Amino acid sequence: MGGTTTIELREERLIVEKDREVAGRVSFTRELRHETVQVPVELVTEVLVIEHLADGPAGNEAVILLDGTPLAPGERRELLVYREEAHVEKRVAVHEHVQISKRQVVETRRFEATLGREELVVHPQGDVSVTESAPGDIPR
Repeated sequence: MGGTTTIELREERLIVEKDREVAGRVSFTRELRHETVQVPVELVTEVLVIEHLADGPAGNEAVILLDGTPLAPGERRELLVYREEAHVEKRVAVHEHVQISKRQVVETRRFEATLGREELVVHPQGDVSVTESAPGDIPR
């Protein structure tokens, strides 16, 4: 009975499987917020200014100048007086760009488990000689 016997020694190994599940949900809406604002606007109004100047030398008639030209007695001219009016309107304009995207964050977690492994234990009885060799050694 000089044959060789092969015994398979087994060990446990971890097999990790991953499941993808919904972690949560995010919904988006655009909502309009209102605020009351006050905008200062300068408006210009022209006013007519009439200055009475002291008379010139005795016997001279007072001269009325309108835009640098004398106004003759009985003559009629018009001078336009202006004012500014404000017209307020609202316009929609882009004030911000928002980009929404998802990205993945990889996190490494360590899981601990106790694994079993079979080893060969030899119990010699009587006058038995046991020689061990590593894989690849040539038995003698």
